[in-house]
Amino acid sequence: MELRFSDRYGVLLCRTATHIYLRPHPDLSRRVAHYTLHLGSGAPLSAPSPLVLVPDASGCLVFTLEGDRLFGRMYGPSTAAVSVVNDLRTRPFRFLVEFLPGALAAATHIPQWELADRVLPLALTAPGLDGAFARLWRAAPDLDEFIAGVDALLLSHLAGEDGFASLLTLACRREGVQALAAETGYSPRHLSRLFRARTGMGPKAFARVVRVNRAAAALQAGPCSLTRLAQDLGYFDQSHFDREFRAVCGVSPSAFRAGMSDFYKEPWKL
Repeated sequence: MELRFSDRYGVLLCRTATHIYLRPHPDLSRRVAHYTLHLGSGAPLSAPSPLVLVPDASGCLVFTLEGDRLFGRMYGPSTAAVSVVNDLRTRPFRFLVEFLPGALAAATHIPQWELADRVLPLALTAPGLDGAFARLWRAAPDLDEFIAGVDALLLSHLAGEDGFASLLTLACRREGVQALAAETGYSPRHLSRLFRARTGMGPKAFARVVRVNRAAAALQAGPCSLTRLAQDLGYFDQSHFDREFRAVCGVSPSAFRAGMSDFYKEPWKL
């Protein structure tokens, strides 16, 4: 395998000093946010800084190259901010499949409440999927062909329309489980069970995480009024916005904006 990506199939979304973001197959657009390549520089940092990951209601597969073997880990949906070591410039290679909410459960058939805020070896949680990725890695001559193979693999696991995506959209527009139940015809208890199985959290918690992610994305996009942002996102008032943002990210919106370099928010997720 050559660790070379030339965008032979026109899937490049964006490239930064540490990340290459790639567009999945169009038929995966409601299930996979993007693929990410971390090629790294190989140059060690004198003092790696911590990086706080903004939680989201989805999950991902993370593969690191150890020798000539691709080692996979499954990251369940995150419900709270977590601090990790910022090693993006030192890792020789890392590949991520960034799922959208609900899709990791569809791909693995694992209830997401079992995975919420956990990191597990892919060989332990989904050995068939782990083996399939390992075979793709061994067979692909370069990263372009590997990505094409990942598309084909995920299409086989995520074929068909998933009606849960519509529930996710409605949950973000309704305040509370009762309103969502009234619109969908499902009982609040059934909705809670369904959301916990597919996203690792209930409908209300899911909607809160999504809304805070939208706030974080807006803050990262450029200067904006916190009061206006709270209004645009449907918060009751500024204190409501501050309280929910702090509950998800661990800091207030103003503190997040002041220290954005300490946080990592996926640009194409949620």
